[in-house]
Amino acid sequence: MNQPLITLLEENYTRISNFLGYEVEAAICIPLAVQYTLAGKYFNGLEFEQLKRHLARPQKQSLLQWLTDFSRSQALHYKLVTYFVLHTNREEEYVRVVKGERLLEEAGFNRSHYQSIAALFLLDDKHAKRAKLLHEEMKRHHYFLTGKDDIPYAVLLTRKEGNITKQAETIRHYYDVLQENGFKKGDSLQAMTQLLTLYSEDVEETLMEYVQAICTMLEENGIDVKKRHYPYIALLALTGTTTVQLQEMIALTKQLQQLNLFEAEPVYALLIAIYYLIYQMQDTKQLVHLTDVSLLLDALTVSDLLWDFTFFFGFDILDLLT
Repeated sequence: MNQPLITLLEENYTRISNFLGYEVEAAICIPLAVQYTLAGKYFNGLEFEQLKRHLARPQKQSLLQWLTDFSRSQALHYKLVTYFVLHTNREEEYVRVVKGERLLEEAGFNRSHYQSIAALFLLDDKHAKRAKLLHEEMKRHHYFLTGKDDIPYAVLLTRKEGNITKQAETIRHYYDVLQENGFKKGDSLQAMTQLLTLYSEDVEETLMEYVQAICTMLEENGIDVKKRHYPYIALLALTGTTTVQLQEMIALTKQLQQLNLFEAEPVYALLIAIYYLIYQMQDTKQLVHLTDVSLLLDALTVSDLLWDFTFFFGFDILDLLT
């Protein structure tokens, strides 16, 4: 029983719903409640509103314009404000992110909302150039599927120097093999295959077997795996999640599905259980086999931000073909 987690989650959801108003959809409130809960904090409406207004100072940075433009996306607006609320060095982080946007533009990326997400994870100008090269390589291998929504992943995958050409080839190989084995084609599958190369730029057959085994186990235990879950399942494979840990995660998913707050958005239950498992593994030092745990957690954040972005801004064009 994960009662402390559930209690904090329900309390945060109630606070956020009351603060934002019940006309705001659960699809917006739940992710915010998760952000606060996994940080071990209670939502504070006054603090949230103060920072939101602070970020709304007249400036020319595109990130700021995005954060204060409600016609774009309430979901991303609130989630990015929350990102800064929970950050230990808010001012410094804000300056760093704005600088990152500029570096990405200088590297050749067109200004977009995805660029703002990518800037959260950018290191320097050399990193921006590597990301641009990888994005171009991914587009060469998958022209119609690769777009602006892949920019954050391109930045994430190039935090370290490597063979960009081989990495793009591996992403395409994973995509083709997994699609042939029952995974639904589209942006979510591409995100999954991109994340799998965090382990190695070389093809690792074991990883493909692993994600298939995880999906099979979830389905056999009554958990409906959606396309949106694909990136998170890739992260489970990267952590080397054991059968016992998966069983515990499944049990937590079923607990969460019984809560009233998931009645409208049941798909979030599995996501939260995956989040909780990975953070638990970090806290108990079970991720020591990974060379860069922070990179894995950043991948979790990227997937989380892009989840809502895709949901509110459109659909996967390949959904029309499946």
